[in-house]
Amino acid sequence: MQTIIVLLLFGCSVLYLCYIKAEGIERLSPPMKWGIAASKHVLALFTAVFGANAVGLLLSLPFLAYAYLTHTEAGIDVFAALMDRPYFPLQVTIAFAIGLMTFRWFKEGGVRLVWILPVIQAVVAVAVFVSRFNPKGWDDYWAVFFDWGCGCSATLPQWTVMLPLYTSVAFAIGASIRGGFTASKLRSAAHA
Repeated sequence: MQTIIVLLLFGCSVLYLCYIKAEGIERLSPPMKWGIAASKHVLALFTAVFGANAVGLLLSLPFLAYAYLTHTEAGIDVFAALMDRPYFPLQVTIAFAIGLMTFRWFKEGGVRLVWILPVIQAVVAVAVFVSRFNPKGWDDYWAVFFDWGCGCSATLPQWTVMLPLYTSVAFAIGASIRGGFTASKLRSAAHA
């Protein structure tokens, strides 16, 4: 159900921005201009989470091909270390880079705040985990959400809760850094 909602939000945002581009921004009412910001925020969040994961997958597929062709575990180990260990290093790095690159296009959508919805999702997930599974201590939290003490591949809560949180925070940091550079350029241009 969550995937369907996310895809519907993405589709509606894209269609709305296409409509605005065809219609022209100068003839819009203030609520419709707010819709541009909301649509760009949804697209920024979608790009931070799914875009970073898709690019990471494309970049790491050669390691799987190598493992398949050589019949060794080395390629799979590298793929796993990049893609599904508890902190998703490749996806976080890519999300940071995408935040740097796309700030100018998404800036009306409050890209520095794309982390808010994933934080809310993480808080709800932890609350559901507490109410449903009655954890015995912090070790249960660490094992489920951060893969501590397991050493295995990422679990479903890590993919569905922690990956969006990590990539959206990295995206927001990248966008904030780019926004800071843009603001300092404008100030230095104004003083010149």
